[in-house]
Amino acid sequence: MSVEKQQLQSIYDDIELCIENIKKDPSKANLADLQHAINKFFPDSRCVDLIYTPNIDKLFFGVYVFPIISGDEVVDILFHNTRYIVKRYNVELDSRMFTGQVMLTSGEITALLIHDISHLVNNSKPAETVKQELDEYLAKNNDVLKISDSVHYRGILAYGFADAMRKYTTIFEEDHYTPNGITDEFIDWVDFTNLIRSAFNKLNQVWYNYNREVRNKFITFSWILRIYKDIKHNRIPALEAIKRCIELTPVSIEIEELKKLGERISRIDDDVLLESKFSKDNENQLLKSLREEYTDQPRYKYRTLSIREAMEDDIDRLIDGSRTEYNNPNALPEFLHCMNKKMALIQDYVDTDESMTQPEFKQWDAMFQKLDRARKDIANSNLYSNEKRLINTYTRYGDQ
Repeated sequence: MSVEKQQLQSIYDDIELCIENIKKDPSKANLADLQHAINKFFPDSRCVDLIYTPNIDKLFFGVYVFPIISGDEVVDILFHNTRYIVKRYNVELDSRMFTGQVMLTSGEITALLIHDISHLVNNSKPAETVKQELDEYLAKNNDVLKISDSVHYRGILAYGFADAMRKYTTIFEEDHYTPNGITDEFIDWVDFTNLIRSAFNKLNQVWYNYNREVRNKFITFSWILRIYKDIKHNRIPALEAIKRCIELTPVSIEIEELKKLGERISRIDDDVLLESKFSKDNENQLLKSLREEYTDQPRYKYRTLSIREAMEDDIDRLIDGSRTEYNNPNALPEFLHCMNKKMALIQDYVDTDESMTQPEFKQWDAMFQKLDRARKDIANSNLYSNEKRLINTYTRYGDQ
């Protein structure tokens, strides 16, 4: 066994000991010890807060690991191809794992905790998966994601993105366990897989996982996108749904996030809605990035092309590339993402350039329609699972 693996095994044992101590006494000191041990085990990320919640009469939630991600970081993921790995997160523990009739062992609780944290923070897959789901959603629904410079709008989008990452990675949205991921294979000094399976059997015996399987992990994100797109008509229903969810959830992290979401929705005034145009003095940052994209690239830098001509050239290359790679399902999601991004930038450019003439508008619109047709060609193929996910899930959050 390598020195690094021995060190990890020792820290893992420390985490299990901390869990055992919390079972005896969920004091602040014991919780702080667990938080410290978790941060040693995952040195490239940080557990900012760790909470133990007495849960007496509400739904069992087990372990709740929520990533801390800003609206600006989400924009970077979607529009600047940033490879995002969660660096900060909060953890909440359900008291029912430690007490009562379920009788989970310290080893079983440790395995569940390590599973959810590791699958969220070990790599960029959670963010990439949510991004791909969003791209498919936009294509299937013939939609474009407009980005506002408003911190409140970006905060709304960030909540939906973070919740989608949590639901994608947590084991507590499943009714069975299928081993996957580096952590599941790497932790071989304990019977990691069987510990989780044993925990699930115990949870099933007391009906904590009854009807727990959530086939659509992105239903909350689709609700957020509905609000985001039309605050004016969805503000009151959204605030009512948020109020109801706060009453129902036992998770204090979720309560705080929902409160912040409600505040952001309430603070967006009707006269600064997303669909409003920006003045030239308050130019949208994405418009600036569009100009930079087509003035900094080497193949455009020394050519006397306008932004529109340069972008049209780039779009033709993109569409030709997608056709060439049509039989490569691993490549096409990235083509779809690029098309969504360029359509959003074109929409943003048209909305913010008040000096645009009618002939210029027609030229930009022709590019937009060309991308839309190519996007539909990709989205209507069998590149993705037939299982419903983010697509057409405009179910109200409060009606789940």
